Amino acid sequence: MSSKTGASMPDIPFWELVTQYPDQIGVYATVIAALATVVAVLIACGAIHSASRVARARATLDIFLRETTKELSTDRMEFAKLRKRDDLKKFALPENADEKETALLWVSLNRYELTAIGIGRGIIDKKTYKAWNRKSLVHDWIRTKNFIKELRKQTNNPRLLIEYEKLARRWATPKEKLSL
Repeated sequence: MSSKTGASMPDIPFWELVTQYPDQIGVYATVIAALATVVAVLIACGAIHSASRVARARATLDIFLRETTKELSTDRMEFAKLRKRDDLKKFALPENADEKETALLWVSLNRYELTAIGIGRGIIDKKTYKAWNRKSLVHDWIRTKNFIKELRKQTNNPRLLIEYEKLARRWATPKEKLSL
């Protein structure tokens, strides 16, 4: 048997090599075992990374699908009407806590807060969600910020809906930032 370089290799059966050079077999076996371990670890890391990407994509898709249900679409339309009002701040006052408008504001804004937390922790795919809903997220913050600020004041909780605010500020265009 000859190699491409023209040098010939002896035609020695594997077991004869093992018996003739027993001290070398241990070295080769150790190197091969180490390489196999490295390859196995790399494959496992790739599988874990791939699974997390799939899970993030699935979580993002679940949000999109929930947003298109009839109930959420109705809530979203009601919220769209409500956010245009100039008197949202009053719904943060304790005497208006039981108003249906207050509940609708809470549900809609908490959805944004949970989304912002999910994006921040890598559970929700930022790039996909941003392409789908950036404008609504930012504009809803701009329209409801007075309600949120009053709610923070009334509850003495300056961190209320803070993840939503931070995300809206990061995603706002330069022109939108003038209204933040």
